[in-house]
Formats: sequence, structure tokens, C-alpha cells
Amino acid sequence: MNLVVLGATGGTGLLVVEQALAAGHTVTALVRSPERLTLRNPNLHVIAGQATDRSAVARALDGADALISTLVAVDR
Repeated sequence: MNLVVLGATGGTGLLVVEQALAAGHTVTALVRSPERLTLRNPNLHVIAGQATDRSAVARALDGADALISTLVAVDR
């Protein structure tokens, strides 16, 4: 399955990515800061972008079967 994970550099997001990869899935992580995602795996694809940017999300969703969001709303 091709999964997209939003919030992949956070604590929960990283666990989701690790578990998905361990289960044999292909994962696309849409992240603001790619350097924060130090995990390396041939089935992990990292796309730099904001979850609020429609074009970045569309790029991440290309060919995806499902999207998993681990984003947390922050009141600023």
C-alpha cells in the first residue's frame, strides 16, 4: 500500500512511518524540514512542503492509497 504521512517528523508521525515501513508499505512523508527525518529506507519518499500548501499535498498524494495525518493543531 502507498501511504502518505503528514506530521512524519513528530513523535507519533515517526512511529507511524517506522511501523508502516516495517509492514512493507511504501511511505511518502510530506514534511516542512526534510533534514529532521533522519530515517532512511528505499520505500520512504520525502517531499518538502507545508500541509497547508495544496500543490505540495497534491504532489504527496500522487499515487497514494491512503493518507495518515499525525498533525497537531497549535493555538498561536
